[in-house]
Amino acid sequence: MIRSTFLLFVTMNIVNGFVVDRSAGARIPGTRAFVALAAEPLVEPQDNSPSSPSSQPSNNQPSSGLPKIESLKGEDAFRNFLNQDDRLTMVKFYSPRCKSCQKFGMQYKRIGKEIGELTSRNSDGTESTVREGEIRMAEMEYGTNKEFCKSLGITKLPSVHFYSNGKLVDGFPCGPKKIGKLLDKLTMYRSMTPTELEFEADMNQGSALGDSVLETLNQGLNIEVTDKPTLNSF
Repeated sequence: MIRSTFLLFVTMNIVNGFVVDRSAGARIPGTRAFVALAAEPLVEPQDNSPSSPSSQPSNNQPSSGLPKIESLKGEDAFRNFLNQDDRLTMVKFYSPRCKSCQKFGMQYKRIGKEIGELTSRNSDGTESTVREGEIRMAEMEYGTNKEFCKSLGITKLPSVHFYSNGKLVDGFPCGPKKIGKLLDKLTMYRSMTPTELEFEADMNQGSALGDSVLETLNQGLNIEVTDKPTLNSF
């Protein structure tokens, strides 16, 4: 009875620590236990002496690295990052002054720790890959890339985009209370083959084109579109 109560308590804490929205019970299947994930603090490791046994990397503990989240600046860096690899790619759009972005950033790092690429910093300042991630992750700051972010359809912060082979698969605003939606989408896209992801991307692009044509027709007829989203103030 005591053991069951303890497990229930731990599970509840994991939900509270990772999925802010209690109504969202989504999980990332096929990964290690969330107990270890929730227990690990998302802080930079201390610079221990090389002679210390605890500072030596362990080959049988690939999760000891830090999640690699590429910081993208400008359209060229963005396009180059998408074309570097054919893995599923997730990009976060944020503002450092946005409180929701700060809270969501912690959850974004936890996802990276779980299934993203992990790296460790060497004594000479270079980075080594500890684990190749199942997905690739990046982030782009809105303020210094405002016009480009607008061209991508970013209207609210934080937002997340999924890409495959350079094509947009999906994108939506995703604050900390919508982490459940993000995990559901992530689970679905991870289960798809590259061909299925490409088909999903083509379908979404076709839908976006249809919306654009409809908006153009409405403007030509002087019909005001009242449900167009606006950028949150921050």
